[in-house]
Amino acid sequence: MMKNLVKYENLILAAFYILMLIFFVAFRYDFYFALNDDVLMKDLLAGIYTGTPEASNIQMLYPLGFVISLFYRIVPGFPWYGLFLIGCQFLSLYMISFLSLKFSTNRIKKILFLIVMFVIFFATMLHHLVFVQYTITSAMLAAAAVFYFTVTEASEDIKVFIKANIPALILILIAFLLRPWMLWLLLPLICFAGIFKWSQEVTIFTKQNMKKYFSLFGLLLALLLVSQAIDLLAHSSSEWRQFNRFFANRTKLYDFQMIPEYEENAAFYTGIGFTYGEVNLLNNYNFGISEKINDVSLLEIATYAKQKRNETVSFGERFKQQFRAYYYVATKGHYPYNVLILLGYAALLGWAFFRNQLGRIVTVLFMLGIVRSGLWLYILMGERYPERIIHSLYFVEMMLLLAMFLTAMTKKEEQDSRKVPKFYPYIVAVTAVFIAFGNIKPTLYGMDTEFIYIEAKNQPWRVMQEYVSKNNESFYFIDVYSSVKYQEDIFGFDNPFRSSFPANYDIMGGWAVNSPLHQKKLDRMIKPGITMFEALYSYDNVFFINDKSRDTSWLPAYYAERGYEISLERVDVIADKLEVYKLR
Repeated sequence: MMKNLVKYENLILAAFYILMLIFFVAFRYDFYFALNDDVLMKDLLAGIYTGTPEASNIQMLYPLGFVISLFYRIVPGFPWYGLFLIGCQFLSLYMISFLSLKFSTNRIKKILFLIVMFVIFFATMLHHLVFVQYTITSAMLAAAAVFYFTVTEASEDIKVFIKANIPALILILIAFLLRPWMLWLLLPLICFAGIFKWSQEVTIFTKQNMKKYFSLFGLLLALLLVSQAIDLLAHSSSEWRQFNRFFANRTKLYDFQMIPEYEENAAFYTGIGFTYGEVNLLNNYNFGISEKINDVSLLEIATYAKQKRNETVSFGERFKQQFRAYYYVATKGHYPYNVLILLGYAALLGWAFFRNQLGRIVTVLFMLGIVRSGLWLYILMGERYPERIIHSLYFVEMMLLLAMFLTAMTKKEEQDSRKVPKFYPYIVAVTAVFIAFGNIKPTLYGMDTEFIYIEAKNQPWRVMQEYVSKNNESFYFIDVYSSVKYQEDIFGFDNPFRSSFPANYDIMGGWAVNSPLHQKKLDRMIKPGITMFEALYSYDNVFFINDKSRDTSWLPAYYAERGYEISLERVDVIADKLEVYKLR
């Protein structure tokens, strides 16, 4: 019995550690979807949006959507998507922890290492473990894959080498199916892990090594391209192709450009047939009400906005500005991520100094510096870098540096190398804990404050969902900015009304608007072939919901531009926060 316990010691320790982390998060905070993006993805997969579990949920690739939606068909109402995200996140942390333990044979050292990892994960990833988001989940899977690949011993045999790294390929594939854009962004760091591993071979440039590493990369690329091809095939209809163009152009405009003001650019807007009302719809995100806001017009506006920006600030000037921003981010911004990253570089340089291998490790770190600088400048030049993206980059790089350090510390000594002092790894570990501790108090305070805010904001949303659920013969269109402040409990313990099929409301500018799924919802809930514009004024059971603090004059003004004289009649108030209107 004791022999078996010793044999599976690493597995048991890592599992116990992850279970403690799960219990802490679950009982101290609970799990929430971080953004409306994940809520809508869940609604599509679960059948809450259209009434049927949908494999095409727009953001993830079709193969994964098909599998998750199949589970919803088998057991409806169970939180499969949320459970999938949570499972992927803790599986990633488990694999990193489990693989780290193999570098020590001393149980006390293993426990101390897990404590160090707990402090680091707590200080950097606690918020993302509580407020779950598919972009972060994809990055965590990629980080686990990078870690696995880096620390796995390399065999000389090609088949054995590839077989040993199949788990890493599977993790990368799942990350890609979940969030393709994020995985493409992280691919240079993933490839660098291969370069580092290759550099650790006794003889680097051999025919066998080239076959090994290029075969593995070729297999990875084939898996990604096949997955993308299946998704394209599943969405090959003209309706889906048009929507995908619309979605891509919408992203170009909203995520990477500024919408030009109407007054200063009236000639341009008149040229593409846009009125002030259409531009106003773009600004308040309620673009689903206008058929003029389509794939063609969005591309024209995005292209025009880019030209205007380049006329104002040249590419070279923007590059200088963002390079200065990159220097600030790397040295002073986003504590403790940036300092832990700097510690990782310093720890590897220290190891190389003691082992008399500065030349090789400096070359490797210089290459890594180029890769990470290129990625950072890419997102900074795009002028869109929310926390879910920058924290993803940080976490993958952190885990890569940790894997490199552990691999280096256990590397066999060469004839011309010196020994690394026994206290060195302890100094690195203590420093890492000290850095991470500096963020624990702000993290706890921020989480507690955020939960007070969430509770206050979620209550009206829960009441609204109860309200529309009881009035299931009606349909409700909700102003976008009146819907973005709410977060949903993944397991639905605080909100039983969210499980109704299908939900009899929709956001007026969510990213599913104008998709075949959006039209399917309107066809089922109101009338086949109906548009949002027509439904709002011509059906007595269709209503508009708006936050009391938000202006409503834009809606009748837009209808007036199109020759419809309408007024807004307030028919109800939900939780003294949300107003229900009927267009007369």
